[in-house]
Amino acid sequence: MGMVFCRGCGKEIHETAPTCPLCGALQAGPAQARRARNAAKLLAWGFVWTCVFWVIALFLAGFAVGAMNPDDPGAAGERIGEALALPFLLVAVALSGLLTYLGKLPGTEKARAA
Repeated sequence: MGMVFCRGCGKEIHETAPTCPLCGALQAGPAQARRARNAAKLLAWGFVWTCVFWVIALFLAGFAVGAMNPDDPGAAGERIGEALALPFLLVAVALSGLLTYLGKLPGTEKARAA
């Protein structure tokens, strides 16, 4: 790691310093501000979030239907899970895909401009 010149006062500072210790000027340049997102990581996080959304949706649907059928909650929850598994999966894929693209989920954040 080397030294660079401060963008504010011109003094020599360490290249990883976010601000100048002497004058306080921000040092984030255009190269740091436009960090590209890794496609493989985005796909992995998108898959993880799809699974999370899908399992939560199935759990909530099964719980709600089971609570409405106190005589046989397990069977009612099983039937609703079988009926809604594919639609919930499609919604989970769409939701996680959109939120991953927008960078709104943990692990998928977009780089902030300086």
